[in-house]
Amino acid sequence: MIPATMAAAKAADSKVIRYAFLGLGGLLLTGGVILVGRKIINSAISNKVEKKTLDERSPATLAKQFRMAFENNNWPGTNEELVRRLFQNIPSKEFFYKRVVKAYKQLYRRNLLRDLADELADTEYAEMMNILSPKPDRLFPGQQPKPNYDPYAWAKRLKAAFDLTYWGFPQTDEEAIRAVIQEVPNKKVWHEVENAYAQLYARRLMTDMEDELDRWEMKEFMDMINAKDVV
Repeated sequence: MIPATMAAAKAADSKVIRYAFLGLGGLLLTGGVILVGRKIINSAISNKVEKKTLDERSPATLAKQFRMAFENNNWPGTNEELVRRLFQNIPSKEFFYKRVVKAYKQLYRRNLLRDLADELADTEYAEMMNILSPKPDRLFPGQQPKPNYDPYAWAKRLKAAFDLTYWGFPQTDEEAIRAVIQEVPNKKVWHEVENAYAQLYARRLMTDMEDELDRWEMKEFMDMINAKDVV
């Protein structure tokens, strides 16, 4: 009886092991099918979004240009000027957060905001967010975006340009300063930017510009300001 009982026990154990392997194989197969299916779906979505990059005004085009700025034609660093132009061309916050960020995720399976934070210095990231902040929350169909007007956002962008550092060494972002001066429509608004800067930082904007810029750079920027209309 004992040998028979042992044989029966071994047979039962063998059956359990066989079912266990079958169950594990089924799970692995199911998981593989899910992963493959997900990969196919993601690839199809990416291909569909990629086709939309042919439209220069589409969120997919802007998403692709952000990626190009990060890759910078395989040169070291990021093309900050292109990133700045892209933010300047974005019509609303909704367009950026709900459409461009989504298109970037669909194209590259990456988070655009995280990549921006990784690719830009802290002050450059702050500048881009301050370019975005005065834009309307959303635009309705047929509604045209208004020119940006926010003296405090311009003041913050200028301060970020002065505070730029690379590898711990202080730098000045002259292109960021130039971009602000180009956006300010007239001398009256420029004085509003000066006042906003003083309120935010208890400092004179023109004094900080003189401290941060070479003499010839200061002259260039003053010529740009003085060439603007009074109002």
